[in-house]
Amino acid sequence: MPVRIASDSTGSFSPELAEKFGIEVLPYYVIKNGKSFKEDLDFDRLKYYEELAQDKGLPTTSHPNLEDIISLYQRLLSSSSEPILHLAISSKYTLTYELALKAKDKFPEADITVFDTKSATAQQGLMALEASRLARSGKSVPEIVNDLEAERGRFNEVICLNTLEYLARGGRIGKAAKFLGSLLSIKPLVGFDNDGETGAIGRARTHEDALKFILKKISSDLDRFHGKSLRVIIEDAGNKSQADLAEQALRENFPVDELYHTHISVVSGTHIGPGAWGVAYYIPF
Repeated sequence: MPVRIASDSTGSFSPELAEKFGIEVLPYYVIKNGKSFKEDLDFDRLKYYEELAQDKGLPTTSHPNLEDIISLYQRLLSSSSEPILHLAISSKYTLTYELALKAKDKFPEADITVFDTKSATAQQGLMALEASRLARSGKSVPEIVNDLEAERGRFNEVICLNTLEYLARGGRIGKAAKFLGSLLSIKPLVGFDNDGETGAIGRARTHEDALKFILKKISSDLDRFHGKSLRVIIEDAGNKSQADLAEQALRENFPVDELYHTHISVVSGTHIGPGAWGVAYYIPF
């Protein structure tokens, strides 16, 4: 690949996706019971969500430090002189984007570009997958960045939460705070706004209603962009049954080109909460 693609573990990458698309994953940290764990590709996310549903306390999370990012760049540069494109989680959530820019300065002779995806979870992951696809087609880093910027509106995600409790407790609620005080029975639907923050998209009474909402939104976006196909990542925080129902509905209703299943990154899922699920999609030209 003429360009090396790196992204943060917050992009909900499975080992299979990372390997298939040649993406180098920068692990984040989760701190539980006083111990720090790296969310690398071997981390058991499903077990984590099963335990989180039983925990009274909320684990904390942390972004990689400067040394972690420098180490990633060193490793990539030691095996190749190819340019590096690092697709970072939204700068509204963590300091990773700023730290990555500082790490880049440590390698003045290297060609390293840091791109703010203004997203997280599977939407961030889809952008990394598309960047990899563009790199393999022979496009340069500036061309890839230009394409991603021009197509931001074609990347989207709707995440269905069981509750806003975890977002509120973790301080990540952002503009979704408008749902606070609503009936406890609702399923809040959130995504990422143009500023890269958590935004309220809608609400549903049940997971079934949430799926209907998502299908309607995808249909509208396909019409708006005159889309002929759909690339999808379905992710869940221990809610495989709903993820499977979402896949079935998507394949029955839309021209799905590619579809992958992952578990939501635990760094994001700690604040989203167990039982959540989401559909990230990209409408290519």
